[in-house]
Amino acid sequence: NAEYMGGDPRIKMHTERRKQKAFSTSSDEHFCERHREVLEAAATQAKRRDSEMTPVEVQFSIQYDTKFGENIYVSGSCEELGRWDPRAGVKLSWQEGNIWSGSVNLHRSAISCLEYKYVLISSLSTPLWEACGNRRLPVKRCPTVIVSESWNQPVCKNA
Repeated sequence: NAEYMGGDPRIKMHTERRKQKAFSTSSDEHFCERHREVLEAAATQAKRRDSEMTPVEVQFSIQYDTKFGENIYVSGSCEELGRWDPRAGVKLSWQEGNIWSGSVNLHRSAISCLEYKYVLISSLSTPLWEACGNRRLPVKRCPTVIVSESWNQPVCKNA
């Protein structure tokens, strides 16, 4: 720095470059920090969106005594359950003991406001909706929801 006092222009230029570089480095660090914050916020938003769009398997099961030719469907407020059109809902499969069961994948965001009912459908008569109010799913942060119910008497549990 003694030579700079003497007026050597090269040292003056070198000193100015170091000052500029120091300013540039702090500016770059600020930019990098802000960039990191923006990326983290975007990643958090994407995770939340992905979580809402992640499919949840919903397994329906209901005990109901039917006659030959009758079937049980689940119909409800979302597209996957037919938007209240009973024949467009999910047709359940009969198992020993008159247990009707089936599953459907629903997006977590759809489940939060989902309503549904069971419907008895026969080719000989109009659909028979169960007489209880609309059912709602118990939603928790799990990959599968198991709904085990009786006609007109909902009892639910999460897996």
